[in-house]
Amino acid sequence: MPAMGHILVVGGLALLFLSGFHLEFLSTIVRLYEIWPIGAKPEPGEFAMWMTQQASDVFVLSFRMAVPFVILSMLYNVTLGVINKAMPQLMVSFVGAPIITLGGMIFLALSAPYMLSLWKTAVESFVANPIGGV
Repeated sequence: MPAMGHILVVGGLALLFLSGFHLEFLSTIVRLYEIWPIGAKPEPGEFAMWMTQQASDVFVLSFRMAVPFVILSMLYNVTLGVINKAMPQLMVSFVGAPIITLGGMIFLALSAPYMLSLWKTAVESFVANPIGGV
């Protein structure tokens, strides 16, 4: 796992535990046993729809958190392309690598609180209603 991803995972888990969310999670597990008793099987069609919706929600959330970095990366690559076209003898990758590394770290430091709050809201809404519309 990349170091930046590890920082976000640990930060998100610390955020959940500091907010007392682990107790809410345990009560959700108890509620799930009331909805699906041990030995009961969900309907395959409904379960497939639920899994599809959950996968869709995860991709939307991950893209919402990553879109600022995608935009920054696109601007970086376009800028390096223009510089490389204007001055082909300059090794733009050697000049640009430290810039994108420092810029990415600063951008992560600025956007991590927003990303973690967005993730916490998504986890809270999932735990509040894990079954969704099923």
